[in-house]
Parts: sequence; C-alpha cells; structure tokens
Amino acid sequence: TVLKLGYPRTDILFTNNNLGTDFNLNGLPDDGVIDFTKSKVSSVFDTLCTQMALGDTLSVFVMTHGETVGNDESVIVLWDGTYYYDYEFATQINRIPVGIPINVIMGQCYSGGFIGNLNQRCSYIATACAGNEVSWEATNIGRSEFYRHWLTAMNWFNAKTTNQSIDA
Repeated sequence: TVLKLGYPRTDILFTNNNLGTDFNLNGLPDDGVIDFTKSKVSSVFDTLCTQMALGDTLSVFVMTHGETVGNDESVIVLWDGTYYYDYEFATQINRIPVGIPINVIMGQCYSGGFIGNLNQRCSYIATACAGNEVSWEATNIGRSEFYRHWLTAMNWFNAKTTNQSIDA
C-alpha cells in the first residue's frame, strides 16, 4: 500500500520481529529491515534529522504490541521486551526539523495514549484505540482490524485521486 501511494522503496525502512519476511518484495528476506530496539530507533531518527528537508514528509507506522504502565503511560513493546514510552517516542518525533509534516499511524494496544505527547508536532495522528483500550486482530486474517480498515481506506482514496478527506 505504501508503494501504491507513491513512496519509493528506498525511502521505506522496516522494523519487524518477523525475520525472514520479504518486506521490500524484491526476493531478499529482511533487506532494509532494522531491529526494533531503542538504540536502533534513535539511530534511525539521527539519520532522519540530518537527511530530511523541507518538501519531505515523515510517516511512521507502528505495528507491534503496546501496553500501559505506571500512571497510565502508553508504551511500545520492543523486540527485547523493553518499553518505549510515549514521551520517549515524542522526543524523537520532536527532533525532526520544523516544517516537515509528520504523520503517525499506530495500531498497537493503548496507542491512543501517545496522542497527548504527539499532537503539538504531528500533522496527522491515527490510533487503533484510546489510551485505556486494547486494539483487535481480525482472527480470520491474522492482522490488525485497525490497519486492515485504514489501509483499505488509503487504497480507496488513492484509487479515487480526489482531495476529499477520509474517515477510516
């Protein structure tokens, strides 16, 4: 879907723990895939901060597990079982140069808990659920209900090539 929206493959980085998957659809498993740890996320944002310029857009898709801890803080669960807190993620997002539109789409449980930390800097935020809710998997396809509907809406929008807003 991202490729259908016009993003070149070279501008897409994947983080996923499903090693062996051909995410780039080029016949090579795991090429372009980085491990999803705090240090790697920080490294990716280091690169983005130096390479992005006015006219670019950053879109971040979070498709992993989430939890809520402590005082209702939402977290992303990283590969090694550690937590990436909502405020840590917001700190990375805030490093992106001002003037670059930022879109964040989050499908993990408790993803709505990230909105308060991101809404000052992001152009668009979509979450699968509120900060006190779990998201759901479509058991018949083994994928997130939220992403299934979100991606369907994006595909439909792209196919229609209109300037109307989308309500997924």
